[in-house]
Amino acid sequence: EKATHFACIYPGHWAPDGGFVYLVEGRRGTTTTPAPKTPAAGSEGPSYTVLAINVHVAQGRHALSFGPMTLLKQTESEKLEKPMQPISLALFREAGATHYCFVGRNFEFSEKVNSGPRGGFAYIFENRELNRFFPITGVG
Repeated sequence: EKATHFACIYPGHWAPDGGFVYLVEGRRGTTTTPAPKTPAAGSEGPSYTVLAINVHVAQGRHALSFGPMTLLKQTESEKLEKPMQPISLALFREAGATHYCFVGRNFEFSEKVNSGPRGGFAYIFENRELNRFFPITGVG
């Protein structure tokens, strides 16, 4: 699947040198962030799903690249380590995410879903149908 939009990640605590997030428009119910309200109409705008996140790095620092997310079924989410870390980023909390955790390499969520050779991060949402996993695809 190809991204329809991208956005700059401004330098901050979790991305000291900034980066980019790649999005696809139009999959309601699987968004990582709710669309902003349109002031004039008072209705919601389009919805977006994160396809990939790339964080820039200055020399001597490390960064991770993330591949396409996978929605996790309830049975897959239940296999995650407890306790999980609470979400601290406002953007993620506003999207309904409550907790996250690192998932080690080759972790089997189910017969069809595996964390891959580098692992990744799982996010748990208030609406459990939105639980998801982002695999790490590159380390720099």
